[in-house]
Amino acid sequence: MSQEARALVSFGANLGEPARQIKEAVARLRENKKLRYLKASSFYLTEPVGPVSQPPFVNAVAEWATELSPGDVLEILLGVEQEMGRERSLRWGPRAIDLDLLLFSDRIVDVPGLDVPHPRMHERRFILEPLAEVAPEAVDPRTGQSAAELLAALPGGGPWVKLLDEAWE
Repeated sequence: MSQEARALVSFGANLGEPARQIKEAVARLRENKKLRYLKASSFYLTEPVGPVSQPPFVNAVAEWATELSPGDVLEILLGVEQEMGRERSLRWGPRAIDLDLLLFSDRIVDVPGLDVPHPRMHERRFILEPLAEVAPEAVDPRTGQSAAELLAALPGGGPWVKLLDEAWE
């Protein structure tokens, strides 16, 4: 039997009912017997990043335990996105749901279609705020810094992030 890995997954949406869609994505993942749900962050309302004018995003991060490989977890995430109507037509554009594998224990994965840790995680407040809430001690194996340290190192200003009152239940 292989050892369980810790998978940290980010969730984002800015079309339709974003908080409901994130809850639905987490519920779909919880139905998968090969992923064990551990905990999730609060919901954060965040300013969109990129050149496209669009509504604010709702973002969250959830922690899972699994014996699957990072590639198998990615396949499951992409399947949930597809089931929920994700269309990949415009880079950094609006989306009904977006799931990203941020960290996978202390593994570094660099294969076509999968980069773990997430390559831009360290510069994105909308990822680091919920990540540091749910797993402040989680370490980016490329930098050796924890999620809390990465968040503290972000410069002031930039896109805004606001904690929402939305609850999981």
